[in-house]
Amino acid sequence: MTADIQAFLDAIGYERGLSVNTQAAYRRDLEALAAWLSRIGVTTAAAVTRDAITAFLQDQRQEGRAAATVARRLVAIKVFFRFLADEGRVPADVTGTMAAPRSGRRLPGIPGEGDVARLIDGRLLDGHRGSPQAAAREARDRAVVELFYACGLRVSELASLQVGDVDRDTAQIRCTGKGSKQRVIPVGEAALTALGIYLDQARPMLASGCPADGALFVNGRGGRFTRQGLWRLIVQRARAAGIRGRVTPHTLRHCFASHLLQHGADLRVIQELLGHADIATTQLYAHVDSSRLLQIHRDFHPRA
Repeated sequence: MTADIQAFLDAIGYERGLSVNTQAAYRRDLEALAAWLSRIGVTTAAAVTRDAITAFLQDQRQEGRAAATVARRLVAIKVFFRFLADEGRVPADVTGTMAAPRSGRRLPGIPGEGDVARLIDGRLLDGHRGSPQAAAREARDRAVVELFYACGLRVSELASLQVGDVDRDTAQIRCTGKGSKQRVIPVGEAALTALGIYLDQARPMLASGCPADGALFVNGRGGRFTRQGLWRLIVQRARAAGIRGRVTPHTLRHCFASHLLQHGADLRVIQELLGHADIATTQLYAHVDSSRLLQIHRDFHPRA
């Protein structure tokens, strides 16, 4: 099935313009299916039956996979077999009548504004805290957290930012999101100040002696800060700040949206800032702050 999977990935990358990360997620899900099928002696897509796919999904649940993961894998499998049927690579789409289960999607607990302030202000334990290099790293890390929270960026979006994507005169950044779609996001004063300190003082020191490719955030060797590095930075900083629960870059994206909503921002505006293609995705945040929505109804509805 390897050739069929690659043909499918090539097609969705070219025709639908899906991001590299989305294509990688499809690949992982389909390769998991292919590996499971090979263990029961099924090596071609044409030999796959609906019962085999059902058994695979059941096995995934028994292994303890989350409902959201199983639901996502079924979606990937359905899109894959629909492509194979359309291309004549299989006689029929065996997944055509399979309904994707509800993933039970919900947002995690959202840290409060005070927690985010501690995350921004907290300093990691560092034996060389007094060195200029450590001060440069702290300035970089603070700018990273400020920008995550100020703009609601995905980790891949922040990792791919170039210095030229920051317009300090207009207080905006330009980022490339899913499907290679670009959007412009305002940057608040606190984040802009942190970015200015980092760009003027810290980045030249961190990138010293290394060939610069224009990456906005660089590591201690002057190379581009990776997605994995950004994850470690946020997790370690949250732990050092004493914030309970799991805090990741995506948590700060949730905080960005939820705190905007709490302060009265329109859901459509939040959708635009987050780069959501569908307002239904953004509406998840409305459920987090249902008490505020109830208060708005009481305050403004004529018969409330």
